[in-house]
Amino acid sequence: MSGTTQGVTGPVGPVTSRVSEARVLVTPAIARAFCGGMIEHLVEGREIRHLVRALDARFPGIAARLEEGCAVAIDGVIHQNAWFEIVPPGGEVCFIPAIEGG
Repeated sequence: MSGTTQGVTGPVGPVTSRVSEARVLVTPAIARAFCGGMIEHLVEGREIRHLVRALDARFPGIAARLEEGCAVAIDGVIHQNAWFEIVPPGGEVCFIPAIEGG
C-alpha cells in the first residue's frame, strides 16, 4: 500500500508518519541467488531495517546476506551502518558490496 499513513499517539495528540515505497537495488549476484535475477524492487518501509524485512518476506534468506556483506546508499549517500537510517518517500536504496580496507 504505497503512501499509507500509520497513526501513532504522541504527547500532544496523534502523530502520523508516511510510509511509502522506495526503489531498492541489489547486486546482480544477490539478485541471481535470491530474486530470480531481478535487481530492482519497489519496497515499502520507513527505515532500512523495514525494507530488509520486507525483502526477506518476499525472498527468504536475503536479509542475512544484505546484513552481513553490504553497505547501503540512500539517494547516493553511502552508509556503513544503515539499519536505522530513514528512507525518504520515493527514495532510492542501493545495497552494494562492503569495501574492506586495511
